[in-house]
Amino acid sequence: MALGAGTAAATAHVVRIHLLPDDWRRDFLRAMVSVLGRVDRIVAALLAIAEKGEWTAEDRAELNRLEERLKEAVLMADGLVPVSRTGALPEEDDPAADIGLRLFDLHLAAESAIVLSRQGLPRPLLLQALLGHDEQAVEREAAIEEKDERLAETVRALLWLQAARAAAVTTMAAIEASDFHGLAQPETMPAPAAAKPQWSLRNPALRTALQITLASGIAMVFGLMLSRDRWFWAVLSAFLVFTNTNSRGDTAIKAAQRSGGTLLGIACGMLLATVLSGFPVPAVLVAILCVFLAFYWLQVSYTAMTFFVSIVICLVYGLTGALTWDLLRLRLEETVIGTVAGAGVAFLVLPTRTQSALDTALNKWFDTLRQLLDTTTTGATGVDLIGLSKKLDAAYRDVATAARPLGVSWQIVTRPGHIRQTLAILMASTYWARVFSSRFAFAGEEERMAVQPAIAATLLSLERVAAKGTTSFFIKRKAPAAGGRHLPLSHRGSRLGIEMLNASLDRLHPER
Repeated sequence: MALGAGTAAATAHVVRIHLLPDDWRRDFLRAMVSVLGRVDRIVAALLAIAEKGEWTAEDRAELNRLEERLKEAVLMADGLVPVSRTGALPEEDDPAADIGLRLFDLHLAAESAIVLSRQGLPRPLLLQALLGHDEQAVEREAAIEEKDERLAETVRALLWLQAARAAAVTTMAAIEASDFHGLAQPETMPAPAAAKPQWSLRNPALRTALQITLASGIAMVFGLMLSRDRWFWAVLSAFLVFTNTNSRGDTAIKAAQRSGGTLLGIACGMLLATVLSGFPVPAVLVAILCVFLAFYWLQVSYTAMTFFVSIVICLVYGLTGALTWDLLRLRLEETVIGTVAGAGVAFLVLPTRTQSALDTALNKWFDTLRQLLDTTTTGATGVDLIGLSKKLDAAYRDVATAARPLGVSWQIVTRPGHIRQTLAILMASTYWARVFSSRFAFAGEEERMAVQPAIAATLLSLERVAAKGTTSFFIKRKAPAAGGRHLPLSHRGSRLGIEMLNASLDRLHPER
């Protein structure tokens, strides 16, 4: 045991300090390259659709997936944005202060290109020029007059995307050329003061601790009944199904994923271990590869992680000569015992209903949007508004995560179509709030005063919808009428964003 712990610590030290040392400059540049690459993938996907001449359900799903991946890359890059030691503001044209706004503008432009392309597909030649970063070809194609106003708006969105990308590349090049002179690594937030423990069942942490303790105890009893040597597999499974979950629905999904991944992993692992029997070097290399793949896919699929870990276990037992069908069957049975114990306790003992978790996340989204709109009346700076806009985007992601268990196909008492429809409206509301913030942040005094009545009306709509809570996820709505253009980029003012936000909130819970 001491040798194992010492080897792990020494290996981690060598890898983190010498082999793959942390370098925030390198990580920032790579994150920016990732953002730009994902923007290009969105353009390439639009090009493929434009060449076909029509949208399909698969195309919409693929664009949504690419936009989510772009959002993840932007969040990663934004967390690595270097800060100026002089504390410069964006208005002072400081590269470190500018890059955060450049990222925001690039992400918003990419979203706008997707939204408008659904209404009017641009010409393939324009997208080819944009994908090839040929500015002259882009200008030539954009100069062709479009009779359809929707297509004209799509062209403007693509031009915005080109300009936002060029600005981000220029700012990034300026930072790299200066060798990050005058810049510092983003400071981590100081740890909050330790809060006094709340010994109340209203405390989610206490409820989860009690659930895990009870589930582990149940898993231990039944695991020992099955095996005196391998009972800890059941306890481990009971514990792991509670990690990174916030409701009983989440726990049930994770339990199913762990059991399914273990079953598939054992089947493939047994086959690999049999094929590689007598070849220790290839077996070790495959095991190392599976460890890498397990943690690489962890953020995407818990089932995939469990699948690869089960393969590693089979290979290790094969190398030690202890691999048998009985052992693997025991592994699966102990896993099922643990996952059933965890899911059962999550549903029956101090349960946190999925709808309660969704209600908490949705209230956070409403509060953030309310704070953003209230800030527009206090003379806050553009940086404050952009920051709140990013916070609203993160709050929407929490809502989508909390609603995930309600939208799975095996739910009987809910209708997945309504869940997806409500999430789409919330996503649209978040998008229009970000459009409004980007316009209002640097608007003149006259424009700010002109949109105050629209802001007040939106606040009233927000209060009306927020009072309905999660009932918005379970109501039947009429299909929206086909409309014209939704983002006239030729109108650079903030009025459009706030009016579309108000319309989206009205769709969230229509007045009867």
